[in-house]
Parts: sequence; C-alpha cells; structure tokens
Amino acid sequence: MLRTIIVLALAYTALPEQVRADDSADSFFDGLTQLWPGSSGDNLEFSVDFRLEGDLSDLKDALEDVSALVTQSEEGVPAAETLLALARDEPARLTAALYQEGYYGDRVEVSVAGQPVGEDTAEIAFDDALPVPVTIVVDPGPLFRFEDIRIVFDGEQEAGDGSSAIAEETGLVAERPARSGAILATGRKVVAALKDRGYAFARLETQDVAADHERRTVSVSMIIATGQRTSFGDVEVRGAERYSTELLRSRAAIPVGEDYSPKTLDAARKRLAKLDGVAGARIVEAEEPDEYGRIPVIIDVTERKRRYFGANAAISSVDGAELNAYWGHRNVFGGGEAFRVEGTLSNFGGDAIEELEYEAKFTYIWPSVYNAYTDYLTSVSAKHEEPDSFESDEVSASVGVGRRFTPDLTGEISLEASWLQAEDALGANEFFLISLPGELVHDTRDNSLDPTEGWRATFFSEPVTDLQNSQSYFSSRAQ
Repeated sequence: MLRTIIVLALAYTALPEQVRADDSADSFFDGLTQLWPGSSGDNLEFSVDFRLEGDLSDLKDALEDVSALVTQSEEGVPAAETLLALARDEPARLTAALYQEGYYGDRVEVSVAGQPVGEDTAEIAFDDALPVPVTIVVDPGPLFRFEDIRIVFDGEQEAGDGSSAIAEETGLVAERPARSGAILATGRKVVAALKDRGYAFARLETQDVAADHERRTVSVSMIIATGQRTSFGDVEVRGAERYSTELLRSRAAIPVGEDYSPKTLDAARKRLAKLDGVAGARIVEAEEPDEYGRIPVIIDVTERKRRYFGANAAISSVDGAELNAYWGHRNVFGGGEAFRVEGTLSNFGGDAIEELEYEAKFTYIWPSVYNAYTDYLTSVSAKHEEPDSFESDEVSASVGVGRRFTPDLTGEISLEASWLQAEDALGANEFFLISLPGELVHDTRDNSLDPTEGWRATFFSEPVTDLQNSQSYFSSRAQ
C-alpha cells in the first residue's frame, strides 16, 4: 500500500500545473490525456519499426512472432502506460527468444517516440503525432553451438540408458546450435523417461550452463538424481463425502505392489473423472517412500451435487410449442450409480389434444460392475409421434455393458427389444424388433471439447431381427 501511495504521489507531482490545480479524479485523468494523447477513449495507436542486423529473415520472423509490441501494434493499447510497460519488458522477451535460437551475445534496444526506453520511463513524453513511433533494434550476435555435454546420473547407473537417444532427439548434441529449448527439453524428458521406467523419485538435481563468448560455444552439465526403482504403495482416498472410498479405490485400479508408472496414475484419474458424481479428481504422489520402499498415493476427489433437474421450452409457428424436463441422481447408493428421467411434450397448438407427441426415457448406469473398466447400462423409453403422414407408438428397453479397453479405446454393446406400431395411408403395421447394437470408439484427442491434436474414429454395427414379420437386416457405419 505504501508503494502505491508513493507512486501515485510521484505521478501527481509530475503533472502540469493546470492538472494539479484541481484535485478531482476527472481532472487527474484529463491531465493524463493531455500528456499522452490517445491514453483514454480509443486505443492509443503506435507503429513498430523492427530492425534485425544481419541477413537472418527466419530469425526475424521468429522474433516478431514473440514480440509483444509487434503483436499489440495491430490493435493499439488502452493507455500510454501500457505501451511503456510493453517497451520496458521487450528486451527481456526478445533475449529469451534469442536464447531459444542459440544466440547468447545479443543487444536489444527499444525507443518510443525517439526516446530510448530503460528501467525508468517517467521522463518519456509523447507529442500529438499518432501513431506513436516505436523502434526495435536487435543485434543477435554470433550463433553459439554446443560443445561439452555431460549428463550424470546420481544413483543407479543403468537408469541412464536411453539418455543419449533423448539428447539426440532434442538437439542437445555437440556442434549443433545451442538452443536453450534443447537444454530444458532434455532434462524434462530424461526425468520423464525415468519415471516411466519406475523411478518415481527421479528429478533434475543440478543443471549448469556456461557460455564461452570467445569460442562461441555452450557447455551443459546435468546431474540427474534417479532415486530407487519403486512400486505403488497404499492408496488413500480423501474428499469423499457420499462416495464409497472402496468404490473410488476400485475404480482408480492403482495396482498396489506393481511397478510405478505415471501412465497408470493418469489412466486412474481419467477413470475417476468418468464418474458422473465426481467434479474433479487429483492424484498426489508421496514425496518419500514408505517403510517398504514403495510410493504411497493419495486420491483427492471433489464431488458434484447428487441431484439435478432442468427444464426448457420452445415455440415455433410451424411445429407449435415443446416442453422438456429432466431429473437425475448422480450417486444413488454411494457406489456411483446414476439414473436420469426425462420427458418431452411437443406439438402444442394442434387441432386436438390427441395430436400431442410425447417421449419419456429412463436410464441407469452402474459403474465398475465387474471391474474398474466395465459399466452396466440400461434404459427404458416410450414414444408417440404424429407427424402429417403417419402415426406411431414405440416402447423399447435395453441392457448392456460399456468397457474401456485402453485409455484411448472404448466399446459398448447392448441387447435391445422394441415394440413399434405405425399407421399411415396404407394401413397399420406392427413390429417386434430384437437388436444387438455395438460401438467402438478410438479417441486420441488431448481435449474432447477443444482438441489441438489427436483424432477420433467410431465404428458402429447393429444386427436387427423383426420377430413379428420374420425379417432380418444388418447396418453399420464408420466415421
């Protein structure tokens, strides 16, 4: 608070006399507008002249991509203070980008309205000319290359197998451009590879990077603490208020006594998140092994409200009005059992009450019925439709199972029975259908709602037999 008061006081004393003559807030901000045109109302416009010494067009493109001034120049900034803050932070941002490309002897200069920008921007003032000119001059210096690379393992030496291949993949190899990203990626990937092989306590102990400006080389030394290879220990469940802790532990299916693997924990978290009553699941690993050398695991869950309901209505000059309502329970008996009841009434506004259409459905899910990977599914529904050309009534019921074979591959199969009666201009018909619909889904997307990578493929098949009319057919689709 003291720092804020001092800054405001300094800003106040720096204002012109005509601004300090009136202590009102309106006059204060009017004064800022007089000092820096465009700092209120519309965005302050500015233009950027980006200069890179040397014929390095690819490098210039990369630097312009990370430059906040270049990016923001398209829309302007809300105030002069924002522009000066961006200019003050620009050298550090560009220097980090140059390190990413292997340049460690850089010089970055930024000026606003012809005045160099440093740590203190209080003396910089703009005239009335817009857009405000901004100049960025970058001298990248020479390209540095890796020279001496050392990755030392403090622990079980055989744990280091594969580190050379990782360094080759990331680019941390002698004579290659000394990109800082290669250094960071190598340390991260080596530790991740160790964890995948059961070294739960592996970590990057030290990382020393030295640049020799005379030789234009960079040397890197890493010490990786491997720790001991370990297995999963006891699993503790926290945060469960209405869920059975045994159900959550079973659903997670973390194999106590088997080799530690981050992929196992990630798969367990995804299985828990599939429970309708779980709003979030966090899996925390212990920082130290237990007395048996195993790694204890804590499952911390956040539950959603057990009951929910909703309703909506729509109206159309063609189809009339429609009402829809639903009610559900996410955790009936404490084992994640969930049901949902929903109903729809439509075609309001017809000539007679008999023209109303309706649909009612009940669904029930019993998770982890056989094991952590299998769920029991059942549903019952009834429907009446009465469009212009025909009238139909249908009642159906189904039972089935859904199973997660791998984190990316899921399947579902059910046995469904349906009775259908339809009447049109040619007469009335009755059907009794028995079907066996099945579906396989392979989904590698990183996010189902907003994916940035991966793909999704679906295969569906359904053999159907009409017992009423002694007919059979088969349908399938893939997408």
